[in-house]
Amino acid sequence: MKEEIIKKFGTNSTGTDEWANDDIEFPEVELSDGSRCCSFYTYGGSINILDDQGMDNDFEEYSIEDQTLLYNAIMGK
Repeated sequence: MKEEIIKKFGTNSTGTDEWANDDIEFPEVELSDGSRCCSFYTYGGSINILDDQGMDNDFEEYSIEDQTLLYNAIMGK
């Protein structure tokens, strides 16, 4: 899943040193821990999910079930 997201959005969606791009939004997802997410960015080939607590969480640290929910929302499936 990670590879397909990186392929679609690139390894660094945050912009250049001159300016920063907005986070990429997707339909809100409620995860197994009750947190909600609706945006992410890629940086250095990693995917960073922004949760409703303002935390950046690595996509790969989520459970497979949560990764699937996030993947489907991000990819529009």
